Order: sequence, then C-alpha cells, then structure tokens
Amino acid sequence: MNADKVALGDLVSLRSGGPSMTVVASDGASRKCCWFSSEGRFHTYDFPAAALKGAKDARLVVNVVENFDESAGT
Repeated sequence: MNADKVALGDLVSLRSGGPSMTVVASDGASRKCCWFSSEGRFHTYDFPAAALKGAKDARLVVNVVENFDESAGT
C-alpha cells in the first residue's frame, strides 16, 4: 500500500513493525491511528503517512470481526 493511498478505516502498521492500527483521521501528510496494546490499553497517535504500510493481518482481523458479529446473536 502506497503511503498516499492510506485512507480512513484502513488497517496499517508501521514500516518498522508493531501492532495493527486503524486509520481514524487524515491531515495532509499525517495519519491519526488508533490501536489496542497487548495489555488492552487504547492508544492514538499521529504518524507520518510515509511511516505506514498496509497491515499484513488485515484479512485475519476482518474475518475475526465478521465471525464475531455472526455469533453475537446466538
């Protein structure tokens, strides 16, 4: 994913590594991302768009959420 193509709602990670994050705002060359730490703490931070890449586990996260939604009614 090109840094210019990072859009609201995309799952990304830092090019240097780290957790999957959701892009929640965009302001020029920066993207505000949010994520939960392994301890369950919620974080937000503004990152330069060039420091982000598409998260490799984005499909896995979407599948888990879809399966959770399907089983929520049972």
